[in-house]
Amino acid sequence: MRHSQKHNTYPSQTEDQAMTQPDKGQAMTQQDENHAMTRPDKGQAMTQQDEDHAITRRANAHDYSQPGAYHITLHVDEEMGQPLGFITGQPEQPDGSPGAPRVVLTPVGEMVQRELLTSIHAHYPMVTIDTHIIMPDHIHFIMVVLDRLLSANGKTVTIGQIIAGFKLGCNRHLWQMMQEGKVQVRLKSQAAAAQTRPQTAAQTAEQARPQTATQTAEQTRPQTATQTAEQTRPQRAEPAATLTTQTKAVSPVSVPGGSAAGISTGTAARPPLFAPGYCDVMPFTREQLETQRTYIRNNPHNRLLRSLRPAWLYTRRATINTAVRLSALGGYLLRECTPSQATPDILEALAKQLLLTNPTPIPPSAPSPTTTIIAPPTTPPPSPLTDPRVIVCDTFGNSKQLEEHRMLPVVCHRKDAKQLATHKARCLEAAAGGTMLVSARIARGEQEIIDDAIAKGYHVMLIADNGFSDRYHPSEQRLAQCASGQLIIATPWRYRYRPKHEAITVAACKAMNCIAQAICRTRDDWWKVPPPPPSR
Repeated sequence: MRHSQKHNTYPSQTEDQAMTQPDKGQAMTQQDENHAMTRPDKGQAMTQQDEDHAITRRANAHDYSQPGAYHITLHVDEEMGQPLGFITGQPEQPDGSPGAPRVVLTPVGEMVQRELLTSIHAHYPMVTIDTHIIMPDHIHFIMVVLDRLLSANGKTVTIGQIIAGFKLGCNRHLWQMMQEGKVQVRLKSQAAAAQTRPQTAAQTAEQARPQTATQTAEQTRPQTATQTAEQTRPQRAEPAATLTTQTKAVSPVSVPGGSAAGISTGTAARPPLFAPGYCDVMPFTREQLETQRTYIRNNPHNRLLRSLRPAWLYTRRATINTAVRLSALGGYLLRECTPSQATPDILEALAKQLLLTNPTPIPPSAPSPTTTIIAPPTTPPPSPLTDPRVIVCDTFGNSKQLEEHRMLPVVCHRKDAKQLATHKARCLEAAAGGTMLVSARIARGEQEIIDDAIAKGYHVMLIADNGFSDRYHPSEQRLAQCASGQLIIATPWRYRYRPKHEAITVAACKAMNCIAQAICRTRDDWWKVPPPPPSR
């Protein structure tokens, strides 16, 4: 059974009522919809009422006690591993089929699901749970608030306080299950300590003992067809070895007496199930709400896909060195933009948003670029027109494609609008021959060329207009294209939350066009040069 469902459906009139009106600048951007779920910026001020749940707010001006729809994500505490379940199935199987990707819940996962679907509504009748999914190490759910949030005694409460209560309830149930011997929890730190514990003399002697003739014969015996099939069976995403369901009596974990007054900060006997805080996204339209629902329903499929393509479907930092110095980009923008489009303030803002590295070779003993080179400089940086640092790009997708394909930039200019048909034909002809097309896909002509190339199955690299967050998720369509090896997404930017009303500057667009050419080591007017005649 797939544990993603619409637990409470409601008519469209109620759904419209639940959709909050966004404050200016608070609506989700297209980038947010493509990511589907990104972590909120940290460092936001917290009020006293936030208490244990440590809310980090995406919309500082929003009243979290008001009606609305909230996509909430809670992560399991890092010490717990993956205690809620495991994913099984095959990603190519259609939804609803026996082999479709799904989550098999552990007893702890089943407990969390019961608490989510019953306890919250029991305490707050004005709250219903729409779509939800219990994943091995986190949960997603859309909480719909139909009326102002009030407690049983009539006091106003917030979403954060409801989540804090939900976490506390789950903690208490987990501790009770541990005390009754229904589950055993082994924290990651405990497992690591056990692995580093020195061996006893008996263990060392056992490992050094020569094998018997029977043991040697057993190891060299040919495999049966059943054993071979078992090894080649599609793998499932297994949880870390942190949770054991008990089928017989065991010594219960000692749990201190007395009732918990708050969420535990964590001990071996009373480990917290969830990490502090939560992530929230507020969909303001039906389309955004459906985007969030689709993302939640497809979580098992996407997670399984990532497990089968671990080198492709995760963000790789500083994969591409464009060889473009920031000073050279500044000069390019001054030539390509009008004075008002490339003011010193605009160039300074771009410099702060770009991923930059030291132009000198990094010695082998230096720290990893992903942790130190991309960090902001400790001294005030020079002007963008004199800064010698080099722009690099993070990527999502099969980066080996960068070595296997010739690359050509796709950049459309207004002056060439009448030659779009020729431009498109040359690009698709090159792509059909195995060339990868690289584009920011900003202008309409670029969108037409790139979309047609993707539809034909050609290789494409997209230059994203925002950086990759720690939990970056492309859209379902883009993820599938990356999984097939057809698409690479690259970005020269640091991630930042960008409100919907904030438009991309002309200088940023020109910068991405410049970077597309630098990645390909080819000018964007290459298509104007007549192709060489076919060899006889």
